[in-house]
Amino acid sequence: MIYKTQETIVGIAQQRALEHGDRNYITFLDDGEDKVLKLSYGELDQAARSVASWLQAKGLTKGDRALVLLPNSLEFVKVFFGCLYAGVLAVPLSHQLGAYRDTLLPNLRISKPKVLISTSQISDFLKKRLASDDPSFSDVEIISDKEIIATTNSTYTDPGINASDPAYLQFSSGSTGAPKGVIVGHSNIMANMEQSRITGQWEEGNGTSLWLPLFHDFGLAAGLIGTLYFGGFVVLMTPVHFILKPMRWLRAMSKYRCGHSYAPPFAFDMCLRKSTPE
Repeated sequence: MIYKTQETIVGIAQQRALEHGDRNYITFLDDGEDKVLKLSYGELDQAARSVASWLQAKGLTKGDRALVLLPNSLEFVKVFFGCLYAGVLAVPLSHQLGAYRDTLLPNLRISKPKVLISTSQISDFLKKRLASDDPSFSDVEIISDKEIIATTNSTYTDPGINASDPAYLQFSSGSTGAPKGVIVGHSNIMANMEQSRITGQWEEGNGTSLWLPLFHDFGLAAGLIGTLYFGGFVVLMTPVHFILKPMRWLRAMSKYRCGHSYAPPFAFDMCLRKSTPE
């Protein structure tokens, strides 16, 4: 069921938690195959409220930005939706720091975040590097995802999100030039999801097999947000899991009887090269 009365993806998430909180939303294949971690709609709502309350306790309000440098994981999902619940614009970027000076620093200057959320290892690295590279970054609080998620002593306050509000800030990949930031609003999300539901024949309860990085639009919008919109579940792994063994993607699709998946052409070529007639 699509909740036509809801104007934002936050409203959709909260309605799903209310009406079928026990339904599974994310099945994360932690090793790409058999090590499974799960997150229900109800657990997503609880985690998002907890992350949002942490952001609010730190003084972040609607329209502020939070840089999110996390791999595909349950932590990414919790932090991203926590930002949505707080009205804080998540700015998802790659957690790979190979292009630290060419990509991360310019994007950080453009987005002007108040907080940067990453893994413990990356957070420790950035605390040392950012201050030395540019003193203006000393005002950005850097914290690990696990520190935030472990915090449970704050109360969530509904910021009054509506359709005209911005939802998150998405940077282009930079493959054809310098990465450009685009503000995606809740009305944009809802219109996009409804048209995708129609053309993609999305049906409630269907699964989506996904390895695309969640900091890119394809994985984030079609995969993560789209599945929530139509009330399905995501079988998630990391891009590395796929690259090392492409057939994991197809096996997961078959094992969990997924109705949808998304990938660029090279992914199908890789599967063909690795497959046998059997």
